[in-house]
Amino acid sequence: MSDARAADGPQTTTKDAALSRVDGDRGTTQASAPGENEMRTA
Repeated sequence: MSDARAADGPQTTTKDAALSRVDGDRGTTQASAPGENEMRTA
């Protein structure tokens, strides 16, 4: 999935990936993360 996102935009993907990892570690935005992933995937 990382490769596909990188193809669309390396800069944005890097930032989003970093934020997603941070949010996942926090577990606070974990609920919001899935929704964002769905929209990004589509």
